[in-house]
Amino acid sequence: MILFQKVLDVWEGQLEVNEAELKSGGVHGLIIRLNDINGGHNMDEGFTEQWEQAKNAGMLRAPYFVYNPWITGYANFEWLQANCPPTHTVCIDVEVRKPDYSPAVYASHYAAFMSRAQRLWPHVVTYSGAWFVENLAYWPTTCEYWWARYPLVLYPPTRETWSWQRLNSTLASLPWNPGPAPARVSLWQCSGDRIILPGTTRAVDINVFDGTAEELRAWFGTLLTPPPPLTIEQKVEALWVHHPELH
Repeated sequence: MILFQKVLDVWEGQLEVNEAELKSGGVHGLIIRLNDINGGHNMDEGFTEQWEQAKNAGMLRAPYFVYNPWITGYANFEWLQANCPPTHTVCIDVEVRKPDYSPAVYASHYAAFMSRAQRLWPHVVTYSGAWFVENLAYWPTTCEYWWARYPLVLYPPTRETWSWQRLNSTLASLPWNPGPAPARVSLWQCSGDRIILPGTTRAVDINVFDGTAEELRAWFGTLLTPPPPLTIEQKVEALWVHHPELH
């Protein structure tokens, strides 16, 4: 029997989440939506509160950023850099279609975005699924993937309320099979917006990690701490080094 580690991804539409109840059910971490792109980039209204609540509950956490194809890869990166909290892992949601947007241009812009993001964050993960593969002419192969594929046993025709026992027994019957992806899949979104779990009032996306709890902790990583501001002496030294004409 495979023992998957459970992770949920949440957004402002989930409303209040009982983190203690999730932890008691074996949920190790939350991936929290940072933004929406309706009318341009906007902070998810629940992000800041959920980010702090996950921290206070001792849960692993990472943000996910919805990539906006209406602007360039560089503009997406600039917004993410300006608004992302200190983190080791950041997930990029690439599923939004834009009419008349060439797959070649989409791929080129996302490659430029990924190149910059991977220089800033130690662990950048792309989220997508088979439904969206044709949006891009090519996908990066230098990152891990968080991949969506919903087996019917985890995707009922209508929303249902499940117990932890039912979820765990269902997961225990599944082989690891997130489907083919552009590169290695490290996290599998195995159930879409269908199942309501204890600790939530609305359906959530259920994800599983094929590894130990310790390996999952390494996947999330240690939250990065911003460097302290430069002292006056350090600023003077930097000015002196980078401007030899002042010597």
